[in-house]
Amino acid sequence: MDSDVAAVCSRKRPPTLGGILFSMEKKSTPSVFDEVSPPRVARASFFDHLQAHRTRWLGVFIVGILFCTGGAEYALGAQPPFKTVVVIEAERPGRPLFSAFNNSFQAALREAFDEPVEVFVESLDLARFGRDDYRQRLGIWLGEKYDGRRIDAVVALGPFGYRAAIGWRDRLWPEVPVIFAGLDQETIEEVGRSRHSTGLLNEFGHLDTIRMALDLFPETRNIAIVGGPHDQDVYSRYFFRQIDETFAEDFEIIDISGQAMPEMQQRVAQLPEHTIAFIASLLTDGAGRSFTTVEAISLLAPGANAPFFSFMKPHLGSGIVGGFLFDPERVGRQTAALVARILEGESPEAIDLQQVDFNVLAFDWRELTRWEIPVRALPEGSAVVFRPSTMWEDHWILILMVIAVILVQGLLIAALFRSIQRRRTMTRELHRLSGRLITAQEDERRRVARELHDDISQRLALLAIELDSTIQGVGFDDEPVSSKVHSLARDVHAIAHNLHPSRLGSLGLAPALSSFCEEIEQRHGVRVLFRGPEAPGKLPAEPALAIYRVAQEALQNAIRHSGASEISMTLTVKPSSACLTVSDDGIGIAENNSGQDHGLGIIGMRERVRLIGGTFDVKAGAGVGTVINIQ
Repeated sequence: MDSDVAAVCSRKRPPTLGGILFSMEKKSTPSVFDEVSPPRVARASFFDHLQAHRTRWLGVFIVGILFCTGGAEYALGAQPPFKTVVVIEAERPGRPLFSAFNNSFQAALREAFDEPVEVFVESLDLARFGRDDYRQRLGIWLGEKYDGRRIDAVVALGPFGYRAAIGWRDRLWPEVPVIFAGLDQETIEEVGRSRHSTGLLNEFGHLDTIRMALDLFPETRNIAIVGGPHDQDVYSRYFFRQIDETFAEDFEIIDISGQAMPEMQQRVAQLPEHTIAFIASLLTDGAGRSFTTVEAISLLAPGANAPFFSFMKPHLGSGIVGGFLFDPERVGRQTAALVARILEGESPEAIDLQQVDFNVLAFDWRELTRWEIPVRALPEGSAVVFRPSTMWEDHWILILMVIAVILVQGLLIAALFRSIQRRRTMTRELHRLSGRLITAQEDERRRVARELHDDISQRLALLAIELDSTIQGVGFDDEPVSSKVHSLARDVHAIAHNLHPSRLGSLGLAPALSSFCEEIEQRHGVRVLFRGPEAPGKLPAEPALAIYRVAQEALQNAIRHSGASEISMTLTVKPSSACLTVSDDGIGIAENNSGQDHGLGIIGMRERVRLIGGTFDVKAGAGVGTVINIQ
């Protein structure tokens, strides 16, 4: 440090506000050695006294205000009651790396203390302006800035911030603890651990990042290093030297440093095949234009024909693929914890240097996609950011709700299908039972008809013959008794015929229906018109019997319920089907029963037609008669 800095640092404290006021009063009040004018005869007024001692009264007034507003201690030169920390950065203000550190550092300090801790951040821009005279002037300026203020701790960031802090400490803050962060072991071994200091050591991930990039691109033969001018950008020079010493024997090192930005953009766009690019720091290009490294990456990486890598987490998202990235937020939190221990009274010498890994494995999904790097090829534990969120991630609650609704609906539908299936099974069972009942009914009718025809009817016929012979033998003429017996025999024969029409099997369906219509017409006096095929085909026994029974039921219903004067029956027979239509001119069916099954007769007809695979239809209306159609 030069003599100016020593003079600034060794001078007395500046006068306090009270001292300034006192000196003002001395200058405005005459001393006993001054020439005194003769006393005035007239007594001075209050305003004359105020005018004569205006400086004294002004000082008293200001001090009174300070006492009333709680600033008496400051007015008398006392130090503020809260802790003060000075952070020394070697970069210019606004760099994302140090902004992330400062935000997390100050937030962690606020959480650690109930009372406020005042933090002053000095961004000295030593990486771009590292001349000795610049550092000397900075020392003078800092000495003037913090002269008379108590400083409780100094935080030095990075290798160059640490070198500056320990270079100034003997004159600026000789007994103030120095806490450093962002230093590697090499810097500590070179510079040494200053007295009354402690800090966090870490290894930067630039070399590991390049090794990882070589694993991702095993055919790499060239490593392009992009940075600022080595004579101006100390970080660029520092990292270039380490990379060159490590990889120069096995790979061609392409130095793209110290050129103007347009030239660098052109060079990275025309790199040889099998090249990876690495950028550590670019604060100024060859034309003197200033950048942050994030700004430089965003200008270079999009047009490059090789993947870009770096080792700082704030660089992620500007165009680098990723790697072992130094996380300044983690550094800020742990540095704040160390500073808190010292502010609470712990000695720095009692705290050992802590080796901490602040690097995180992180990658940009967009760059992985651009350079066709599969995620499975990344080292285990890698974080992939900027990945487009999936539909599940954006709408998982809605998806779960939809799945739940679908499951409930599926269960309800399954229950409904099961209910329908059971109903169909029951319906088939009922139809089967109904068919068996109808078959049993026909069998019983056939048996009863046979008994009536073969037994009772024959016996009645013999009885009628014997009765006629007896009447003729005794000469007794009792014609009414003989007529009753013959009528009874005919009725029994008709009952047997209705139970099982023998003509249906011997003559066929059409003649049997024609004969039945004639019987109905003769018995009830209602005109019955039958239309049938001239040459009827032979229908199977079961469908013929079903159609005959339906015709019987339809005619009997018309006779009993419709009050019709004329009934029409039409039979059509085709090779594979038959159609029967029965209509009347009766009163029809009431409107409130239209289209419904009313009465066991229609139910029985419908069931018979269903058993033979046919269709049954009833059309009726009040006053327009009834039409029954089966097919």
